[in-house]
Amino acid sequence: MSDEEAYAVLEVLAATDDTPLDELAKTVGVSRDDVVKAIERIRQLGVPVDQHPVYGAKLGTSLDVIVCEEVNDRLQAEGIDWRVHGLLDTESTNDLVNVAAQHGADDGTTYFAEHQTKGRGRLGRAWHSPVGSGLWFSTLRHHDLGIDEGWRVTIGAGIAVADAIRETSGPTPTLKWPNDVQIEGRKVAGILTESRVDGGRLKQSVIGIGINVHVDHDEFPAEFRETACSIASAGGVVKRADLLAAILRGLYTVLDTPADVLRSTWTEQCPHWGERVRVERDEQMVEGTAVELAENGAFVIELDTGATYPVHAGDVTHLRPVS
Repeated sequence: MSDEEAYAVLEVLAATDDTPLDELAKTVGVSRDDVVKAIERIRQLGVPVDQHPVYGAKLGTSLDVIVCEEVNDRLQAEGIDWRVHGLLDTESTNDLVNVAAQHGADDGTTYFAEHQTKGRGRLGRAWHSPVGSGLWFSTLRHHDLGIDEGWRVTIGAGIAVADAIRETSGPTPTLKWPNDVQIEGRKVAGILTESRVDGGRLKQSVIGIGINVHVDHDEFPAEFRETACSIASAGGVVKRADLLAAILRGLYTVLDTPADVLRSTWTEQCPHWGERVRVERDEQMVEGTAVELAENGAFVIELDTGATYPVHAGDVTHLRPVS
């Protein structure tokens, strides 16, 4: 059975109670044996499934499951002809969408997974993604941008995520260059953009987004507890399907937004101007004061000498004031 069919079993289990296996198989369009295999995969991901020889199967816990067709229908109703595909688990949704792009996938093709075994952030970092607690997905965007305009994709995606969190869940997010979304200074979401160049132009981008949604603070690995948060741990309440639909609406429109509007919007949502920062790139370390987002998307800092230093890539750390 396909990964999408296995996810469809989870969708039905979340929407029903004590579903006979034969009925579950008919609903999904697979064999009874495939349903049994899917249930075992769901259990292996840490989701309890109760099974009875007469009454059938049901989830042994409450789970905020995203129903793909409901999200697709909501997008279609707004004139967005994109397709969302759900998977139980995969190595990386970015890899899936990259492969789909190579085979001519349509604009807006989106894959999300309940669990990623090799989910990654910038600089190859692993992304913490427990089952059912977050939103891990990747979206393909077709476009025609100059090489010097590539920053619009990541900056725009950050705005889309921050706006969606604010609109659907309550907490007020902020933006940290180049690809982090934070709540009260802690990372709630990260973005990884991978673009393809053709004929000296950027023709496609795969936008990978990971968001901590329902993670309790003590569920984070110890090394992340001081720097990470979730929407729930920040006091927000949201269904993942609502959040996903809102982000996709933002991704649909953001590349049509003029560059100067993107810059001003991002600048307004970044609270770090005037702060002392350290930039690390290729074993080089530079310190200065954050001053602006340049017209080419660079994060500009002012050095102690008074000269300006544009950061086009690298890690930016915001330093605490020395008391």
